[in-house]
Amino acid sequence: MVTKTPAFWYKDTADWRAQALAAPSALYALGHAIHMASARPKTLPIPVICIGNITAGGAGKTPVARAMMRLIQERELARNPAFLTRGYGGTEPGPIVVDPATDHAGTVGDESLLLSRDGTTILSRNRYDGAQLAVTNGYDMIVMDDGLHNTSLHRDLNILVIDGVHGVGNGLMIPAGPLRAPLHDGLNRADIIIIIGNDRTHIAARIPSGKPIIHARLVADATPQHGVHYHGFCGLGLPEKFKGTLHESGYALTGFTAFPDHHPYTSDDLDTLAHIAETARLITTEKDAVRLPADFIARHTVDILPVSIRMNDDDAARLATAIGAIRK
Repeated sequence: MVTKTPAFWYKDTADWRAQALAAPSALYALGHAIHMASARPKTLPIPVICIGNITAGGAGKTPVARAMMRLIQERELARNPAFLTRGYGGTEPGPIVVDPATDHAGTVGDESLLLSRDGTTILSRNRYDGAQLAVTNGYDMIVMDDGLHNTSLHRDLNILVIDGVHGVGNGLMIPAGPLRAPLHDGLNRADIIIIIGNDRTHIAARIPSGKPIIHARLVADATPQHGVHYHGFCGLGLPEKFKGTLHESGYALTGFTAFPDHHPYTSDDLDTLAHIAETARLITTEKDAVRLPADFIARHTVDILPVSIRMNDDDAARLATAIGAIRK
């Protein structure tokens, strides 16, 4: 069951709701520590790059994973790279190779379908089984979307993605805050840290000295039509990020509707959106679009806003060098 991200997670300090959840948060932290202490990761004959985060959704790891795949392809850092993903939100356990022509979000999850636009995507709840399928099928590098704290598979390069605007919220672990692991643990595991957007929470100051930091931006790859009024909607971990991107890109919004992350759109949802479409043009994310019926998108002329990760040439070169160094 998906739920909306609690607003109190991203307050500067822990309020009464976070404090009331201190006990289950401590249990979550203990469970994480035991899980990591029992880790026996297995090593593959091909390199594994992990694109992970330490907060519960919304950091931007999937756009970064897609950007890494493009970098690998453009600079020929591998002959036959593949994505590896868990397929969150889908029912398929895998391991399978995602087929964007026949698979749908309810089966393989929305992120799998997005990744498959940029490269072969293997879905597997068990990361090691999925990685073995990649090796068997002749792939020579894995870009793993999520999995920074997965214990089944050795990673050769850990890239930690942090949203600069929201940072780590109140700094507490689930359910009292957004952290999936202690901050120091995530920072120590990371080989490279990518901060997306303005570092308004000053997270860079908390990163250990000498740890490579790359600043990147999430940029809209489309522009609004002049004189058109839009209504934005999405089901993301941090929906306000999409709303902010729309504003920054010049879209004139008459309203905005936020759904939970990975939300499966119901007939009631579609009826509500169709009613809104009578007075404003609908616009949503690529991730949401794969969860919408194609005929709904066509009938109501829903705009889909593509976004991409941008960084300066020097930082792209640093990433390419780091990836090149782990080739086997």
